[in-house]
Amino acid sequence: MDDVVNDRFPLAPEEAAFLAALRAQAELNDFSDAHIKEGLYTRIIDEYVPKHLHPTVTADKIAAEHKKLKSRSVKEVNTAYLKYVQSWKLYGATIFEVLQSYTTTLPKTLWLAVNEVGIHILRRREREPLISYPYHKIVNYSPSLRNLMIVTESLTRGPKYVFNTSQASQIAHLIKDYTQLIMARQGIKGESMPQGPTLSSPDDQ
Repeated sequence: MDDVVNDRFPLAPEEAAFLAALRAQAELNDFSDAHIKEGLYTRIIDEYVPKHLHPTVTADKIAAEHKKLKSRSVKEVNTAYLKYVQSWKLYGATIFEVLQSYTTTLPKTLWLAVNEVGIHILRRREREPLISYPYHKIVNYSPSLRNLMIVTESLTRGPKYVFNTSQASQIAHLIKDYTQLIMARQGIKGESMPQGPTLSSPDDQ
């Protein structure tokens, strides 16, 4: 829910209205005209809808969805909320908003998703990755104060990505944690997994 509210989950306006209506049913019980008159949907919007969708996810839209949930229990709507967010195949990934200008083949503003499978590069607020790499395809990664460089497939000829982010060290250590977990599970020697993280200076990249 925190990821949804803080714009780390891809949502269309109608999807955001549906999820907000589930929260309304959980907190306000069945729909009532009084909810609109008392401005209660405004609070629901503030608490459960990402800020960039506030202009399009109105109280009327949430009310319309809320009406459909009559008699649904708190457990039922909470389960429905969880099932919905779990339907995204990158559910559970840590999402980072990054910038890149290293290549013209990718947009400048991206999401970098990191999970136990690998890394995934997405257009911001879209569901399907543009590119995904399992950890055994990442041959090196190097964070600096403002950048993260990731080299894939081959140190000399493989695709390289440079992301501008203040969270470079956090991303690199998350990659390290996942790769070490994989190594522990599979008994893989360290040299066969990605190298890093090595803290470099910003000038190095």
